[in-house]
Amino acid sequence: MPQQRRTGRTNKNSTALSFYNEKLRDDPNLRSACEDRHILDETIDCWKDGKDIIGVSRSDIIYSLKIRWQLIDAKLIEDNVIVWKEAMNPEDKAIRIKETIKRITNSRLELESNSNGVTIDKFEFGTGEGNICNIGELVTQQIFISSDVDVNCEIKDSAARQRGITIEGESEFALLAGSPHSINVSFMPKMMGITKTIVVFDFSPIDIDRDNLTQPFSIARYISIRAGNPDDYKLLEPTAPYVKKSRDNPNKGKFSKPERMKSTGVMIPFVNPLGIFPIPNTLRATNKKEVRTDLNRILRGENSDFSAEIEKNFDYSSCLTIENYTTTMQHLLWMEEGQMEG
Repeated sequence: MPQQRRTGRTNKNSTALSFYNEKLRDDPNLRSACEDRHILDETIDCWKDGKDIIGVSRSDIIYSLKIRWQLIDAKLIEDNVIVWKEAMNPEDKAIRIKETIKRITNSRLELESNSNGVTIDKFEFGTGEGNICNIGELVTQQIFISSDVDVNCEIKDSAARQRGITIEGESEFALLAGSPHSINVSFMPKMMGITKTIVVFDFSPIDIDRDNLTQPFSIARYISIRAGNPDDYKLLEPTAPYVKKSRDNPNKGKFSKPERMKSTGVMIPFVNPLGIFPIPNTLRATNKKEVRTDLNRILRGENSDFSAEIEKNFDYSSCLTIENYTTTMQHLLWMEEGQMEG
């Protein structure tokens, strides 16, 4: 069984490296585009379909690229962004991540823009405040695609399908000028959370001479679906802006700070000098009754009576309080020290 696990991991590692070498290593533009995790997912799916690869998922490939081959320096789940290492200095990591997020955000806006006379509806699931979908409820939206020129359209939705989003109808069709085409998109959320994915529409001209359109182009639709109970989300909403709290030391000021002794070439530990507290004369007295009377006063108060009968039957530990605990223990230690001296 261990041998099978190693073989499986080796297969995933070799598949991941083959994907990188064949698709991304010599194509810096595609590699840069694949820092958008959605684009990387779609690129991996297309490559796997062409190679007829099964048993290795997208997450396996991305995990291997990051852990085994160390080609990915960071992967941000919230923003669906990854950062390739590319000999990046550790000191520049935070700056590089910030710049990548900004660039990917602008790239997504540009990729979602309608262009070359083609217009595609926005994907908007859910109703009410926040567009929240109910768990277990099928939501469907009709998306219209229109164009001013004749183009062929190919819909790439493999990443969306793996997240449970279904696009009904043909994935390849001719879009004629002035004749809108529609598709139905449906999704049934199974649990509370946010599902993010992408659908890419690739367009190519039908008649190059007539439409004066020579280059293929793409328009993307990023999908973000929030599922759950609206009341639950309201409970999770912050009641005030987040303010980072300082970690206050509850014992601050109660103890003296240790002082480092000057080095003399020999390792000297930190020293916390203590004050000198001489044993009171009352505790040095040879008369045990005076010592007991003093402790009785501390524990039971100034006007308390002391007698042998009280000493015999009274539980003095029940008199310990937060106020007298320190003084009582101090006197007991003094008594012990006095006995050791005697």
